[in-house]
Amino acid sequence: MSRNGTTSFSMHGGLIRMMNLSGSGYLSRPSEAVFNSSASFSIIAWIKKETPATQFPIVAKSAGFTWSTELNFFFVHGSSDNLNLTIGDASAATSFTQAAPVGEIYFAGCSYDPGNAVVLYMGTQADGFQTFVFTSDIPASRNSASATEVTIGATSGGQNQA
Repeated sequence: MSRNGTTSFSMHGGLIRMMNLSGSGYLSRPSEAVFNSSASFSIIAWIKKETPATQFPIVAKSAGFTWSTELNFFFVHGSSDNLNLTIGDASAATSFTQAAPVGEIYFAGCSYDPGNAVVLYMGTQADGFQTFVFTSDIPASRNSASATEVTIGATSGGQNQA
């Protein structure tokens, strides 16, 4: 994992415990075969998005936020203040969204089961844990995006948006 720009985080037992992406920093990992497959995956994170109506990238393997052959997936707290998982396949980008909180810490997660389901997970102290299941229009595969790195906290072009 490479650090880009200014990032601050603490480690415990080889795992990132907390990462601050309030400036221009993000983490990246070069493309590897394991990231290029169309297998199912899950992502979890604790998020605190301070500024409404801005895009906050969580994890992505994509050269941008619109469809291209280099869009494998991106998981973001979107500019419409929603939790969004977008999957790119050979012909389109398919998005799955749910309203998300701003200004409080919340649990965010997603899982992708090719051709079957996308699940978004969200939890706050006030609202408890919620699960949102999507079973229509689930892409059966993802673009390999073999030239695209995996990023945490980076928009396309390799910069962070707070």
